Amino acid sequence: MIVRSEDLRQDGQTLRACGLVARKWYLPSRVRLFERVDLYGERFSALKDVLDLSPHLGYYVKAIQFSVGHADHLSCLTSIIKRIDSAEVLSLYVTGEFPRAVVLVNIGPVKELHICINSWIQGYVEDLLAEYLETFPRITKLSLYTGTSLLPNHGPGLAQLTDALSNLSITCLRADGHASPVFVHCFKDHPPANLEDVEG
Repeated sequence: MIVRSEDLRQDGQTLRACGLVARKWYLPSRVRLFERVDLYGERFSALKDVLDLSPHLGYYVKAIQFSVGHADHLSCLTSIIKRIDSAEVLSLYVTGEFPRAVVLVNIGPVKELHICINSWIQGYVEDLLAEYLETFPRITKLSLYTGTSLLPNHGPGLAQLTDALSNLSITCLRADGHASPVFVHCFKDHPPANLEDVEG
């Protein structure tokens, strides 16, 4: 069926049209249309409005990527997250306030976590990353990219991060040169047994 074509994955306009062609095309087009959600700028309020009118569409979201830059985004995000419970991939691009993991706890059985930090964060990166790893214990793929040098902070946050990482079954780990020292420190005594792919 044309709706299942990989070429249509990013073509929202065609997917919306397919949903109107025939009753049998409606569900496959909706699944593809909402499977991967990218939120930034005005898309936060647009998705919030869609999910407020049709909350069942949140079930189809399997991957959510968002770029948080303003407090308004966080307020919309809180409303959006209430409607999503099946996400397996979570990608955060943070240029402003970093959302606490507790806000996202019910988003779904997250197996992939990608974090890109482009601004200074209130508190330590190790604390925030440990909080996310403890909130989503099924993570097998993890990536961390920072815009500035990140040296291991030998405080309680690093110990918490080391413990959180040791409780996961990481198979894929990616980090830029700025974040790599933190992972090297965390894994020096307890390297992940199932690690298959490392980049950084």
